[in-house]
Amino acid sequence: GQVPAEAETLSRPGRACPSLPPTGTKAIAGFNTMQSNIPSGKIAFVDEILATKSNGSFRVTGHLASFDASKDVATITSTESKGKLQIRTNLLEDFPFKIGALFQFIGEFNAKEKFLRARVARNVDGMDTKLYAEAIKLCRKHGRLPM
Repeated sequence: GQVPAEAETLSRPGRACPSLPPTGTKAIAGFNTMQSNIPSGKIAFVDEILATKSNGSFRVTGHLASFDASKDVATITSTESKGKLQIRTNLLEDFPFKIGALFQFIGEFNAKEKFLRARVARNVDGMDTKLYAEAIKLCRKHGRLPM
């Protein structure tokens, strides 16, 4: 897989990763997502993920409550959920984690240790979270979205 010409390379010491600046989405170093079978992640709310008893791939949206760069650990909350979800960010490259900002993460959930290892993160500030939650619930009600 070739990296598009408009992609820039951002790096953390010892790591480099191509990213496309317009989307705000970060790719994982070493993965060609165009040709692999990486799951897109089931759309879920924080409390639904925390209640899951098995590992799986999820997409979750929430406000950044905390971020510890030295441990590559973030915590998110959402108005639709009471719990807090721990996000492991070690697969993400140089992402600007701003406390209070709204982020969407896609990654693999570890049900035993109750954390999501994010492989994709994007800032979605400005998204209407109430409308987003309502749309998810309506899609589920009419069988258009699993969970």
